[in-house]
Amino acid sequence: MTIYRVEKQPWYVQYRLPLAGAGILLLVLLAGAILWRGQEEASREPEAVLALKESAQGLEVFAIEYPQAGEGVERQGAEAVLGRALARYEEARPWLAARDPQVEAELSALLAQVQTLVEAHASPEEVVPLVEQARDQLLQVTATGGAN
Repeated sequence: MTIYRVEKQPWYVQYRLPLAGAGILLLVLLAGAILWRGQEEASREPEAVLALKESAQGLEVFAIEYPQAGEGVERQGAEAVLGRALARYEEARPWLAARDPQVEAELSALLAQVQTLVEAHASPEEVVPLVEQARDQLLQVTATGGAN
């Protein structure tokens, strides 16, 4: 009687198919992650557009609060809201100037006029229409993403 011995194969021959499958799976996952990240970055709004939206929202709150504010704490609260809205606009101003210098110049002049009127304690009848005009321009810019 003859005994047949089976030659033992090296470990890498036994595991070549699972290793190849794992390598292909790793490459597919890596490619998918790269593509997914690229789409996510492209879909995000620039930080400047978000700042402009927040500025428009602040102006909307100010347009409501300013006519109701008398003197003292209420007035300080309305002015604080305006200050935050102007600060957010200033953050986005360089981006807006690069995208549409004319709109940036108009908005900057309008907001400076609003700030001057508020500091001079102007009547709400003078201030609110300018605030609403600035808010509408900001919303228009954010709706188009700052495109010309």
